[in-house]
Amino acid sequence: MQNIPTGDIEIIVSELNVLNTAMTPPFTIEDNTDGGDDIRMKYRYLDLRRNAVRSNLELRHKMTIEVRTYLDKLGFIEVETPVLIGSTRKVHVILLCLHV
Repeated sequence: MQNIPTGDIEIIVSELNVLNTAMTPPFTIEDNTDGGDDIRMKYRYLDLRRNAVRSNLELRHKMTIEVRTYLDKLGFIEVETPVLIGSTRKVHVILLCLHV
């Protein structure tokens, strides 16, 4: 192991055993990716690893918690209603808040 002036550490490998090979991802998993929307949606599980996508997911999560907490304090309840709406992506769950 060697220290580099930048503070990074360089590790010198003397032996390497490959346990399993992996295919090259269809696009780079970086903030500025080379994949178009179609290919990123096809491989959504890879796209979710990008910082920009993760930040959006975290914001959505926090906003959802705040809205649910606010409506809960007002006496609303959350009901999943898979029958009331259709979707082109086969996702059939919406949130419906009812005041009791």
